[in-house]
Amino acid sequence: LVLILLAINTGARIGELLALTYDDIYPDKIVINKQVITKPVFKDGKTDGYELSIEDTKSENSVRSVPITEETYNELEQHRKWHQEEMLEKGYRTNQLFTTNTGRLHDPRSLRHTLDRLHEDAGVPQYGFHVYRHTFGTKLAANGVALQTLASLMGHSDISVTAKYYINIPAAEKIEAIKTLSA
Repeated sequence: LVLILLAINTGARIGELLALTYDDIYPDKIVINKQVITKPVFKDGKTDGYELSIEDTKSENSVRSVPITEETYNELEQHRKWHQEEMLEKGYRTNQLFTTNTGRLHDPRSLRHTLDRLHEDAGVPQYGFHVYRHTFGTKLAANGVALQTLASLMGHSDISVTAKYYINIPAAEKIEAIKTLSA
């Protein structure tokens, strides 16, 4: 649930969230500078499974600092306490924020199944993890956040991507704009 909370409140991509370490968390922000990716493993010229690795972010603009609220920070601190207890109990050690119960990286694809079950149990449709990022962007846009600020927070390398997917102008606003022509 902390993963979803962070997604909704930071707009980070799933791979960016899964790559976060405790060193990336500050009382007022998170620093996004890497991502977990799934890479195919080849054997004899054929795909022989997949491995997870931490790599650079999608683009230079994806490296960013995203402010967080005090409430979000407090939830992250609760997660840290729980995680420290789990690590002691299970006998592993990691600085990663989100890991399996053995300390390994989470596979973003496996999390999709977990989220599907979570949403099914809650009776809420699941549209993929990216919907949380979209929620973040559209809420900020609806609240009048400048396009440049929104693009920066989301780590878009081109502002046209932000405009295309996160700026939805209501029909009533379009009608009012046209009315100004005859005034």
